[in-house]
Amino acid sequence: MKGKVLCVTFIVFAAALTGFARAQDDVWISSTPYANVSALADDGDYLWIGSGWGLTRLHRATGDISFYNERLAHGLPSVKMTALTVDSQGNTWIGTHGGGAVKYDGTEMTVYDTSAGLPNKTVKALAVDNEGAVWTAKQQHYISCR
Repeated sequence: MKGKVLCVTFIVFAAALTGFARAQDDVWISSTPYANVSALADDGDYLWIGSGWGLTRLHRATGDISFYNERLAHGLPSVKMTALTVDSQGNTWIGTHGGGAVKYDGTEMTVYDTSAGLPNKTVKALAVDNEGAVWTAKQQHYISCR
């Protein structure tokens, strides 16, 4: 019994350190080494995972993982991800802490910050409405980016 309790305790502890895991066929698969996962978005082929350490893209079929953050020169203006959503054209929209909003079209990252009309560089939430407008939220400020 001691061995089983120790094993379960280790699994729970390891899952807490990895930041994100998923269940498939009754097996939990860790997909990012980062703690503090703050946002998730699913575009069909990929699961996007935002954390305090950057952005992770998990290919759902193959399990391949790609990492993006400002330190790796991917065009992200901040290392802290706060929100994620995917629009009907397949663009991934990323909210950051201190860097504004970012649109990733699969090749290029376009940054929208205070110079583009955002009232603040920290985006707490993102949503895409039925007409394709992207909305950002920061406390009481709600504006359309597009």
